[in-house]
Amino acid sequence: MIKFTKILFSISFLINVSCANLREYKEPDFQPIDDVRKIEGEYDNVPFNIKNQSYATFNNVIDWRKKKSDTIKFSSVSLKVLNDKLIQFNFANKTGNIKSVTAKYKVKKDGFVSLKNSNFKLTGLPYIFGGYELNKVEIGLTNSNQLILNGTKIDEGAILIILPASFPKTNYTYKFERK
Repeated sequence: MIKFTKILFSISFLINVSCANLREYKEPDFQPIDDVRKIEGEYDNVPFNIKNQSYATFNNVIDWRKKKSDTIKFSSVSLKVLNDKLIQFNFANKTGNIKSVTAKYKVKKDGFVSLKNSNFKLTGLPYIFGGYELNKVEIGLTNSNQLILNGTKIDEGAILIILPASFPKTNYTYKFERK
């Protein structure tokens, strides 16, 4: 019985994870990235294209595995490409305190930069009493050099396989002004 449960969970997990595609960015202001160094620079930490800005900050999207907190205290983020596999995000506030997060990246054929920032997290015992979270993020630029964060967050789970315990999928697109 335990072996059957493991196989069933594995099949369910693989089907759900493979379906975690990012929503295609369809706005006409997109500038494809051929050189990843184009995204280097300093940006606002808070997106300008959404209303509830306290928890939808650049920091919460990039460092999403940490406990959610009000990260509006960081006023800016600076992006720096370290090499052909790593990118560094430095979050700073007005007093000069800096927090750094490093992530792997890959330039995709569609002109976006895909982040590989430890995007999988188990919460409890999946489908028995808990689930898993998956966060896929890509970065792009607009024609006016605003940074685009396009992503999908999947939070799947259940209690005793019967009761859903989360919202399954959230797509988001945030834009940040360059300073």
